[in-house]
Amino acid sequence: MKRNHANITQYLYLVALIVFSGPLAIAADREVEHANAQSDSSNLLIDIEKCRLSGYSVLFDIMEGSKRVGKASRTLTTADKLTQLSSHVEASIAFLSFTQSEQSTLDDYPSAGFASNQYLKSRKKPLSKTKTTKFSIAQNSLPNGKAKHAIFDPLSVYDHLRELVCSGLKQDLALEVQEETEIQRYYFEYRGLQQLQQGNITKDAILMVRTRPASSRETFVWFDTNNRFLPIKIEQEKNGKTQATLVAHTATATQ
Repeated sequence: MKRNHANITQYLYLVALIVFSGPLAIAADREVEHANAQSDSSNLLIDIEKCRLSGYSVLFDIMEGSKRVGKASRTLTTADKLTQLSSHVEASIAFLSFTQSEQSTLDDYPSAGFASNQYLKSRKKPLSKTKTTKFSIAQNSLPNGKAKHAIFDPLSVYDHLRELVCSGLKQDLALEVQEETEIQRYYFEYRGLQQLQQGNITKDAILMVRTRPASSRETFVWFDTNNRFLPIKIEQEKNGKTQATLVAHTATATQ
């Protein structure tokens, strides 16, 4: 199928949206709440011993149907009590390419989850200059130092979701996420245990779906139940049609 530059650019942008970054928000997302979603994760306990990781690495192929159009990675590192979560994506079609890097930094990893202090994103879209976004996140704390309402960034929110799923989450959920100067509410639907076929291997995975009120766009994330609940597949759909898919070919974790 022949593509023009506008279609290619749109597709590459959609690829970036599903690499654990904050997908495009519309006004209705801030005004409509899902009635069944747990709106505060502070009451959902994380099993630190089972689910907290000091590091991991997940490498993805970016697929458009059966065609590989790029690669992506997601890594977690810890050194001297400083925890960093990083994501990188490279995709290209024809002569156009897209790159994006994100980083979340956490000075202290509390029991409440990966509520980051700093967020950095660098994005290079086709036929445009590199754009860099950086902001700090002020966590509201109680006198005992515990987060009153943990606020996440567009990258760290998915690692918090991984810990909750690992800890036994079995319900819909809403989490607060800072996007530059605004705090958004991200809604996730619990779809339960799924069997995911990857090549000749069948894997058990918990499926969580980010939904958007008044929008037909959905982001699907599968967490591997037999590999520390690392994400092994990410897919974005709109109007029931797949727009882009990330499939993990390597996923390793350290305690």
